[in-house]
Amino acid sequence: MVSIIKTKGSSKAFSIYGGLILSRELLGKTRISSKLEGLLPKTRRNIFSCQHKFEALLLGFQSGSEHLEDWDALNQDKGFEAVAGRTYCSKSLGDYLRSFTGLGLFGMQGKLIDLSFELRSQVSPNSRHFILDIDSTSHAQHGKKMEGVEFCYKKFRALDSIVAFDELGFQYWHDVRPGSTYTSNGSSQIIHEIFSRIPTGNREQRRIVRGDSGFSNVEFYNACAVKGAGFVCAAKRTDKFKERVARIKNWESQNPEKKGRILATGNRECEIGHTSYYSKGFSKPLRLVVIRAEKAEFEGNLFKDHKEYDYFGFVTNMGAHEFSSVDLIKLYRGRGNAENFIKEQKFGFDLKHYPCLKLTANKAFGLIAAFAYTLMRFISLSAPSKKKTRSGIKTINHFAKKIRRRWLLIPVQVICHAGSVTFRFNHDHHREVIRWKTKLKICS
Repeated sequence: MVSIIKTKGSSKAFSIYGGLILSRELLGKTRISSKLEGLLPKTRRNIFSCQHKFEALLLGFQSGSEHLEDWDALNQDKGFEAVAGRTYCSKSLGDYLRSFTGLGLFGMQGKLIDLSFELRSQVSPNSRHFILDIDSTSHAQHGKKMEGVEFCYKKFRALDSIVAFDELGFQYWHDVRPGSTYTSNGSSQIIHEIFSRIPTGNREQRRIVRGDSGFSNVEFYNACAVKGAGFVCAAKRTDKFKERVARIKNWESQNPEKKGRILATGNRECEIGHTSYYSKGFSKPLRLVVIRAEKAEFEGNLFKDHKEYDYFGFVTNMGAHEFSSVDLIKLYRGRGNAENFIKEQKFGFDLKHYPCLKLTANKAFGLIAAFAYTLMRFISLSAPSKKKTRSGIKTINHFAKKIRRRWLLIPVQVICHAGSVTFRFNHDHHREVIRWKTKLKICS
């Protein structure tokens, strides 16, 4: 039997964004807005509106807004208005994004690097390695008048972005580029800027950079060498690659009963070999580790004993004393987690598309989203979990949708009185919010 549900109106104000006070707390403790002073575009009427608009955009990303028009709906919510301090319409925010300059955006990239290092030191203060993953991705766009929209290598019109994450998921770089830009363009600048800002106490960490085959070039190698970083990237399938693989005579098969062995795509058993070589323009010898896996039988084979192989190569400047061939392959395969971080931004913050006609405005939009993502990542790594690795870092983290559903989108009654605002929670929610406010501590 279905019970009868009665409805009743109320003059009191309610909100679904009660948990955003946790984001407000993080903004206050990290002092992001004050650190960006001088980099954000200013107006003559109110010199502080640049910081307020930045915070409104950042809080909107964390609450789940996906397009500029969504901020118009957020303005109707009393809870979001109280947390943001002041609300702005979508047109005002669009004008704000279009007023950014290239110099200001470059300075904001540096502040994003500093913020990620600051949050990383809270989560993993004693990490022996700093692993940086650099990758690029395409964003399909359909606007014919959008600046920078060009045909990408996948044969559709798009914008391109190059991003950098560490192994924990903190973001250090986000730059939107024309769609036809080659994947590794600007990678040397990214490596220089990030490693130049490593905190003094962490400069003894082993630095490692990972990239796909698009980063297998001399410019990338030299940038890592100048900063004293090791690198590993996939080898390009060129004629030189074939010549080097042909020189390998030390193929070693693995024990099929060993659980930690390397498998090729399709869960195929494989053999591992290695060789060294010099690359023109790079002074030190490089190491090439190759997997070969036997191809599945097909009707074209005339002889039963004939074998054909698939080859997968990995280029590195690190010797076997640091990483054995098996460990090096496992290290490179950890780069796949960066693909998850990119998906998290595309689906959790709707960066599959960009909203503005001006390329600089889209750069600002993506960069502010990167700030919001980094703070959400810190909340994810701070969330309670029983599963930890040997270094104490959690192995399972929450994505943005779960964080919003569990900790940010909390129903609350908004009480405004005598110039102050009070959030009245359910008792269980209130205890959870108080616990989180004490947990999210940012040490100076």
